[in-house]
Amino acid sequence: MNSDTCRNGATRCTRAAGVKLGKGGVATAGAGAGADAAGVVSMADGRLISSLAASVGGAEADSIVRTAVSIGAVEVGSAEQPANPSRPIASAASVQRCADVSTASDTSTVTTKPEFRLWRPSGGLAWHWRAWRAASRYHPFRAAIQDWLTTWAPPCRRLVLVAPSAGWTLPSDWLSRFDEIVAIELDPLAPWLFRRNHQRHLVQSKKLQWIRRDLVSELPLRLADWPDAAVLFCNVLGQLAVERDDHETVLAMLPQMLRRQHWASFHDCYTGDVSMREFASLNPFSLERRMKAVDLQRLGLGGEWRDHGTGGLFPEQHVRQYFPWWIREDKLHWIEAATMRPQI
Repeated sequence: MNSDTCRNGATRCTRAAGVKLGKGGVATAGAGAGADAAGVVSMADGRLISSLAASVGGAEADSIVRTAVSIGAVEVGSAEQPANPSRPIASAASVQRCADVSTASDTSTVTTKPEFRLWRPSGGLAWHWRAWRAASRYHPFRAAIQDWLTTWAPPCRRLVLVAPSAGWTLPSDWLSRFDEIVAIELDPLAPWLFRRNHQRHLVQSKKLQWIRRDLVSELPLRLADWPDAAVLFCNVLGQLAVERDDHETVLAMLPQMLRRQHWASFHDCYTGDVSMREFASLNPFSLERRMKAVDLQRLGLGGEWRDHGTGGLFPEQHVRQYFPWWIREDKLHWIEAATMRPQI
């Protein structure tokens, strides 16, 4: 197979027999999160918006409502006179009423509070709406993640979750194996939604600590405090290109930083515009190397594919799992997953 490699600004690509692989954060799952958000969430339940606002309270509740309006989730009006009867209402009064609900039974903590941002290139409120509304379409992907994590049994009682968001794709029973969990996550809505998704399965006495800081600055501190902890990167490393200019440096330094840990990651490998109707039969598979253009060709997936730049995370000859994830009916992400043992 003849191929050539080119570099043009921030984009690198490999061309081979009908497959074009682009790299450099040109497009990711999160980057498209807001593109069709209005269509995805236009009929969403306004009560959930109000509950989200109540979870943070104060002036930040207004920010949630404004963001929900901007993506089309709700329209501002009053209970007596809706702005648009076809969409739910999240009035200031309803937010205030929800804010009065006691959350004293919550056993998790949030230890830091940096800039409050509901909209991020790789996630935020629009992503939560997408995950909530597309639960049935995401079910095969969630099942694949669950099967993979079930086979990973690090001898650790502590777990560091890196960017778990609301845990939309994490299995509750697997999380319950650990005595203590620290979650490093910038999304201010993640703790409330995570509890909503997992509280029935996680024991109330389990210590769950949320740290709203950047993973690059915070992860070394957590590893110093918990040298015996396992680490799981939750579909975040393939998103770094749309969040930070130094993403290549960060990805290159992680294996060395984690050399003493049991760690695992599932993350974006390739993204392409593909019809789910035409390729719905795609199944997970494993390789002892990284997925390449020839593998896409073997699956009948031609056209242009975007490389998320995660190829250097694991040794060249290392077992990897690959899961198809239909983030939209016309966009396919190939998710790479692998585990590592301590190297020293």
